[in-house]
Amino acid sequence: MSFCPSEIFGFVIVIIALLGLCVGSFLNVCIYRVPRHESVVFPASHCPGCGTKIKWYDNIPILSFILLRGKCRHCNEKISLRYPLVEGLNLFFWLLVFLTAGSFVQCFFGCLFSSLLICISAADLDSMEIPDAFNLAVLVLAVMKFGVYLLDGVSLKALLIDFFAGALSGSLLLFCLYLLVLKVLKKEGLGGGDVKLTFACGAFLGWKQVLFGIGLSAYVGLIVVIIHALVKRKSLKDSFPYGPFLSTGFFISYLFFDKIFDWYVNLMFRV
Repeated sequence: MSFCPSEIFGFVIVIIALLGLCVGSFLNVCIYRVPRHESVVFPASHCPGCGTKIKWYDNIPILSFILLRGKCRHCNEKISLRYPLVEGLNLFFWLLVFLTAGSFVQCFFGCLFSSLLICISAADLDSMEIPDAFNLAVLVLAVMKFGVYLLDGVSLKALLIDFFAGALSGSLLLFCLYLLVLKVLKKEGLGGGDVKLTFACGAFLGWKQVLFGIGLSAYVGLIVVIIHALVKRKSLKDSFPYGPFLSTGFFISYLFFDKIFDWYVNLMFRV
């Protein structure tokens, strides 16, 4: 947070929080409409039950959900708990990015990256599929990051290596895992959307961070699957969307890769 003067730190925190909530509200629109190939702009937000246009005072992130007690004002249709959860999660992620980022550029791209990962995870949880539009958005973000860092004086060679090596190494590794799971379990444990996601995130993160993120996703997935099996008393072979696990690994890698790597190196040298 060295890029933020201490005199305006509190003010910036409030702005980041408000922006995070507002963008989180827009993410809910994207999560609902993009998989259905609908416009995220038109028509205006409306109740999926009765079709009534939602007034601005019923569309305030989190607060409106609480005041309406999770129901539509007009038809009493239940409002999914996902809406305030996405808004709150986006707020939390944006604040976390701001508090850990070392520069404004890293904070800017981290906020956008985390929001896209939320969309990807929610869509995958809903339908077990990741819309190509979300993966393409991550790839566009990677190209934007490439251009900004190039203008900022970063070596073109280093950027090209990170961009292409990250995209190819991550997606090839995940594709090999896809084939391995298919051979061992005789069913698709990973999908094409996961490979595309890894390709786009690899271009954004670079080869070191994307490989680290894939490794983290395996641990996160294993923990979640075991807990689910114990709580629900179901088989470990039950199907799970892998997008949320990948998203978790990639987000942690973006924020903490350097810190975790330094900690690991120091630990190894002590031993």
